[in-house]
Amino acid sequence: MSACVRESIDALLEGLKQCNDEEGADWRVNGALESLSDAGRELLVQLHYLLPTTIIPALDILDRGAIQRKATHLYFASGSSNGFYEVRTRAWNCTCAAFAYAAYVRVPIEEKAHVSADNWGGLSKNSPVCKHLVAAALVDRNLYQMPVQESALESLVALCM
Repeated sequence: MSACVRESIDALLEGLKQCNDEEGADWRVNGALESLSDAGRELLVQLHYLLPTTIIPALDILDRGAIQRKATHLYFASGSSNGFYEVRTRAWNCTCAAFAYAAYVRVPIEEKAHVSADNWGGLSKNSPVCKHLVAAALVDRNLYQMPVQESALESLVALCM
């Protein structure tokens, strides 16, 4: 993939937002993905393909209301150990262990001398991502609102089956 993961995610989320705006259907209010157009569903499936282990847990976080906006581009997501993670969508950062692990670039020792500053952080080709960051990005772009009436997780599973 020539574009970085972050750019791909941003493009897919922007496409979903445009589908929502063009259709006049507000599928984000109740999380019901059935009202999304075929083009919107295709974009959502592409997002699932890009983030196969992240998008469903991110939707689960949203369904449980486990994320709160504190300021512009700043969120707190509740963790599984009763703690909170700080999520910053503009800086593309989360304080959870999964994000830190994903951010660690695995470079063979013999190639470490050739690693430059542009190989790190949210603009690298292999941008780190976690479920908290994806959930916050969905809320940040106004693609998901609480409260939900139907589980978005159940809708996505039904859509992909």
